[in-house]
Amino acid sequence: MLNMEITRSVQNLMCTLTFKSMYFIEVIAMKTKILRQLHGVSEEMGMYLFNFILFLIQSIEKKVRRRIIVRRVALEHFSFMVWMFKKIVLPLGFCYLLVGLFYQETVFDSLLWGIILFVYGNFFPDFDSLFIGRKNRAMKLSWHKKCLLLCFAPVCILMFTMGKWKIPLSKTPKIFHSFKSVTIYGVFLSLLGFLLYGNLIEITSPLIFGLLGYLAHLKVDKYW
Repeated sequence: MLNMEITRSVQNLMCTLTFKSMYFIEVIAMKTKILRQLHGVSEEMGMYLFNFILFLIQSIEKKVRRRIIVRRVALEHFSFMVWMFKKIVLPLGFCYLLVGLFYQETVFDSLLWGIILFVYGNFFPDFDSLFIGRKNRAMKLSWHKKCLLLCFAPVCILMFTMGKWKIPLSKTPKIFHSFKSVTIYGVFLSLLGFLLYGNLIEITSPLIFGLLGYLAHLKVDKYW
C-alpha cells in the first residue's frame, strides 16, 4: 500500500515537472520569437535611419557640388554609432532619466536633444571636406573662422546654398578631425545647454551625448 502511494506521488511529480518543463519551453520559444522579430524590426528601422542620413548628406553634396562622405565610410560610422548607442548611450540615458526623477526635473526634451546631437556628431566632422580649397584659392583660416565653421556648420552650409554667404576655403585638410576641435565643440555645447535649459542637470545631456558622437567619429577614423 505504501509502495503504491509512493509510486503515485512520484508519477504525479513527474507529470507536474513534465507539464512545467513544456510550459517553460513554450515561454522561452515565444520570447525567442519575439526577440527575433524585435531584432528584425530594429535592423529595418536602422536601415531606414541610415538611408535617411545618407539622403541628407547626398542632398548637401548636390547643393555644394562637393563630396562629403562615401557610402562605405558612412556605413562604418553608422555601424559603430549603433553599437555605441546600445552599449553606452542607452544605459547613460536611463541613468540620466533616473537622476531627473530624483531631482524632480523634466529631462525628456534635453535627452532627446542629446540623442540628436549624438547622431549628428557621428557624421558632421566629415563636413570639413567642404571647406578644403585648392592651393591657389585657399587661405589659412583664423581661429574664429574655424570655430564658426565647427559650431555652426549646418547654418554655414545652408547660407552658402542660398547664395547668402561664401564659404572660406582652408589650406589645412580635416580641420574638424582633432582633439582641439573636440574641446571647442564641447565648450560650444556647454554654452548651448546653458542657454537652452539653464540648470546643471540638463546642460550635461547635450554636452555628454554630443561629445560621445564626435569621439565615436574620430575613433572610426582612427584618430585615437
